[in-house]
Amino acid sequence: EHKAIINNETFEKVQKLLVQNRINSKYSEASKSPSLLTGKIFDDNDNYMGPSHSNTRNRRYRYYVSQAIIQFRKHEAGSVSKIPAGEIETFVINELDKFIFNHSNIQQYIENFDINKQKDILDALENLKTNSEENLNSNLIRILISKIIIYKEKVKIILCKNQLIKALESITYGIPLPEELKNETKSPIVINKQIKIVQTPKKGNIVVLSDSTELPNNHNQQLIKAIAKSYYWNKLLLSGEAQSSIDIQKLENLSDNTYIKNILRLRFLASDITEAILNGTQPPDLSIKKLFGIKTLDWQEQRKFLNF
Repeated sequence: EHKAIINNETFEKVQKLLVQNRINSKYSEASKSPSLLTGKIFDDNDNYMGPSHSNTRNRRYRYYVSQAIIQFRKHEAGSVSKIPAGEIETFVINELDKFIFNHSNIQQYIENFDINKQKDILDALENLKTNSEENLNSNLIRILISKIIIYKEKVKIILCKNQLIKALESITYGIPLPEELKNETKSPIVINKQIKIVQTPKKGNIVVLSDSTELPNNHNQQLIKAIAKSYYWNKLLLSGEAQSSIDIQKLENLSDNTYIKNILRLRFLASDITEAILNGTQPPDLSIKKLFGIKTLDWQEQRKFLNF
């Protein structure tokens, strides 16, 4: 309604700086949460690991402990049933820092945005990285993480793609962060990281997490084809194109009906096992013979049998 005091270009630049200052102030604080991963962390038998602590010589030691141990179900506990809270929290924070500040990594999740929006997001991340004195804020970390699974030799960090995109928009444009997820995500981003566990002779519960790189992809075409066939052949049965494994045997011109039955059962593998095979992050010793050895539909038993 009146003549501009400053030009549009300067105004827009100032608005971006103001937004970035708010973001930097909000996210530059290190985690103050006494138990950052509460509700997010599980052992490899899918037991929730709750926060616990002990006091020794006026010092307080925090841990995450498998509920199987707390509820006197020791035989159901995973391969790691107790882990120092500070160790695993620091590890997760550092890995998320590496993930979110890697431009080439983030690019794949924003490639459907127009080029200007992509540039805004990457610039905002660069400014956040440059101007922040600490790691990512604990609130942002909890929003990004869907689930963390602790194995003896690796940590699986599962993020939510939709939450990531919303968080990136919040960092860029100063809009409110999304609500924290209550359930596992339907749009997972799985990060597998190798760890090294060192137990002290006296107490046997100190864990040192090694600086690690992502597990190398090991795409096994035989396993991938078996998974694909299991879905296809089950679809034939569901659609009525085949009434039994005998019909599939005739359609595929195969001689071994036992093989067909083994393949059909793979449709009912635990979702994370199927995902690992397709992503090439399954254990190196996983073979088709070992897959065929699964005789249960119980996902926990499948994971235990295959060392997932």
